[in-house]
Amino acid sequence: MWNAKKPNKPQAVTPESKNSQTDKKGPDTMRPVDSMVGRSTACLGPSLHVKGDITGTVDLLIDGSIEGMLHLHERKLTVDTAAKLKADIDARDVVVYGCVQGNVHATGKIEIKKGGSVIGDWRPHRS
Repeated sequence: MWNAKKPNKPQAVTPESKNSQTDKKGPDTMRPVDSMVGRSTACLGPSLHVKGDITGTVDLLIDGSIEGMLHLHERKLTVDTAAKLKADIDARDVVVYGCVQGNVHATGKIEIKKGGSVIGDWRPHRS
């Protein structure tokens, strides 16, 4: 029992699924990130605070705070759980897990998730 030989071959480890990410609020809250996989995505971390306008042509994930205007030409904006925005937003798709104070305009869809809030006017584009 104590002298049993261990196999010399490395053991396979099953990688974690990258289709969802556990939210900071708890293990029961899941946040899909599969729409960001394989795309160019910029991130604004939790310790960053921006005063001014942001314009870009990549998807953006915000976990910090912004005061100003966000214009993402036909791209997706994700406002993460710790994010605090005082901004007007113009993007293709907007997903809100955090707090947005300002007007939100999307040519695609607007999703306000559990725990997320928008104080202001929001309007998805209607064909």
